[in-house]
Amino acid sequence: MLNSLPKSNGSKSVESKATDQLSRFAREEDGVVTAMALFFVLMMCLVGGIGVDLMRNEMERTHVQGTLDRAVLAASDMNQQLEPRSVVHDYFEKAGLTEFLDDSNITVTDNPNLRRVSATARGTTKNMFMSVMGRATLPVYARSTAAQGVSNIEVSLVLDISGSMAGRKNREMRRAAGEFVDIVLEPSQAETVTLSLVPYNGKVNAGSLVADYFDFTTQHTSHNCVGFSDGQFNMAGLVNGDLPERLAHFDRNSDANTDTLRRPHCQTNEYGAILPWSNNAEELKDHIDTLGAGGWTAIDLGMKWATVLLDPSSQDELSDMATDGHVNGKFIGRPSNYYDSSRPTEDLTMKVVVLMTDGANTNQYDLREEFKTGASDIYAATDIDGTRFPDQNLYSVYDAGLDQFYWLEEKTWNPLPKGADTAIDVMDVSKVTRKTNVQVFGTWPVAYIAEEFYNDDEYRAVAGYSRYEEIRNAAYRTAEQTVGDANLRNVCNAAKDEGIIVFSVAFEAPDGGKAALQNCASTAGHYFDVKGKDLSEAFASIARQISQLKLTQ
Repeated sequence: MLNSLPKSNGSKSVESKATDQLSRFAREEDGVVTAMALFFVLMMCLVGGIGVDLMRNEMERTHVQGTLDRAVLAASDMNQQLEPRSVVHDYFEKAGLTEFLDDSNITVTDNPNLRRVSATARGTTKNMFMSVMGRATLPVYARSTAAQGVSNIEVSLVLDISGSMAGRKNREMRRAAGEFVDIVLEPSQAETVTLSLVPYNGKVNAGSLVADYFDFTTQHTSHNCVGFSDGQFNMAGLVNGDLPERLAHFDRNSDANTDTLRRPHCQTNEYGAILPWSNNAEELKDHIDTLGAGGWTAIDLGMKWATVLLDPSSQDELSDMATDGHVNGKFIGRPSNYYDSSRPTEDLTMKVVVLMTDGANTNQYDLREEFKTGASDIYAATDIDGTRFPDQNLYSVYDAGLDQFYWLEEKTWNPLPKGADTAIDVMDVSKVTRKTNVQVFGTWPVAYIAEEFYNDDEYRAVAGYSRYEEIRNAAYRTAEQTVGDANLRNVCNAAKDEGIIVFSVAFEAPDGGKAALQNCASTAGHYFDVKGKDLSEAFASIARQISQLKLTQ
């Protein structure tokens, strides 16, 4: 019988092999997907999905922002006649983004000089993957502002007229400055521009016009040159109560035998005077054509006056000049207030200084304080009708240590001044007048005073040399390059802190001058280092930049 036949060894072998393979398969761990692995796979998918949602949101936000930027730029164009809000809406409608824009989020400022449009767009994008985490949408936010307008412009042009500018340099400077005026004051924008001309050498001649309206100290009134305190160099404008101090009227350079102020430290005429707040191109160019060259270099003083004429603290002075017919009446209210982001609806005013030099800060001079004011040692005899004798030898020099008067003509000492017949405390001023320091140093050069009044042999034999040396050194150096550079740095920083744009031009200047002007400029791009006829191109480039900056978008 078949059922009784014994199993073959072959059949047993196959069964055994199958069992072994199943046992091994049950024990094999290679390729097993654990729960942890499944978790990480799901997390990777979720993170990738979040990235997709964020990317879609950013693409939509960029689209909205770009559309908004283009819309407000078009809406602020003063040449288009459509209502600005309609322009913004039209851009969003054509872009298929109207759901992001609300009319209440559009702000328009429109006046004859300025159109500014601001708009905000808000909305959301739907999430595909983040919704499983309970975040169904992501926000979209965009904001943009554009403005176009004829900005008011206030410019101070600061020109070096020191001795090193003589000859070719002076001619190049006058030509370049004239071209600058023509560009900045071209007819279409002359009604919005004021330009102040500030020439300088070792001092600045403010001129009679400026001196009539600005408050200076009054001890010296023969000229209109002033100095500034350290505190005033730390600000752009002036502060009432801290008045600019007039320099003394004196002559430190004339020969000892010169009995008049042939070379006063500050000129007493209108040469090189400041011309403030003009929009008359011909007037400015005519004044530029009168400028020559001479003297030391005080860049800091030129820059200080430039900022004073841009600072709102000078509004009263401009208004008074305008009332009296010296400045165009339409500029009353200038210098405008500095830009304030809290007052965005105000008309824009751009304030600019253009500062040029061919040198570096050098020497500045004044009389020592003891000789600037007060009574002098010198007494003058007068004739019977009270006028001064023309003969200088009818003078006496008082020595406080000796309590004696030296009579110059007699070369003798006396207890009374020449011409007096009573003690000094009851002296008859109709016969003898004690001269003030202002009178003495305003009449004769410093060297002449020392030599003629204090260097006589008989005088020195009794009084010694000390007073002679003091008078000889009455004029002293108040500043040199180190001090001038520090003052310049301070006033430049004060100007830039107020938003004044500073262009500087080094015209064949030494390294010290270049460094000072580089530091003063608003940015590296506002600094020019030029030679020869390149000065005209630099001035023209600056003028064009100023004109182009009038259209702000």
